[in-house]
Amino acid sequence: MISAGDHGERLIIHTNVITASSSRLLKAAPSHVHDGRQRQVKNIVVPNAEHSTLKSYLHWMYTDCILEREKAQHYGELFALYLLGETLGDALFCEKVVEAIVVIKDGFVWPPLQPDVSFVWERSSPNSPLRRVIREIWLTMPISSSVQAFKENPEAPYPTDFVLDLFSMLAEQCKGAASSKFSSRTFEELKVACIGFVKDAAVEE
Repeated sequence: MISAGDHGERLIIHTNVITASSSRLLKAAPSHVHDGRQRQVKNIVVPNAEHSTLKSYLHWMYTDCILEREKAQHYGELFALYLLGETLGDALFCEKVVEAIVVIKDGFVWPPLQPDVSFVWERSSPNSPLRRVIREIWLTMPISSSVQAFKENPEAPYPTDFVLDLFSMLAEQCKGAASSKFSSRTFEELKVACIGFVKDAAVEE
């Protein structure tokens, strides 16, 4: 048996499935002898897991199928599955989830948006591979699209660490461009423009 938390509904998981599992936590689960001959695994409690996520994990264990829906439209579920895989110490499962996350459609991989990115940053460690996956996906987007996405909803911003890491990685990839200037103004033009800002503000008042 396995459950999400101490009071979660218990789900059946067969001993032979646990034996064949790639999860370090499941394989290390204590067992006891039942009726003097059959070994049974005691109830395995998975902390900080949702019942539906655990059911999806068991579905994969029995069918080798990760979600049956349009994967790219369900980043939240996939991210929850990945984090469960980390908790269970199941590297193979995590790899399969990443395969489901990085889906190329119409020539690009659709980037996960703020709610799903924040979900991962709130529940993962700074060195989690899932964070790197998300950043790599975002680096495939045009810079203008990224900036626009960050501006669209200031009340629910992307995690600051994510944005800073993203642009640090962008600068690293661009190498020489990192020392380039965005502005082509001369210093004299810069001075005139800055004075103009002050004058325009005074007029508006």
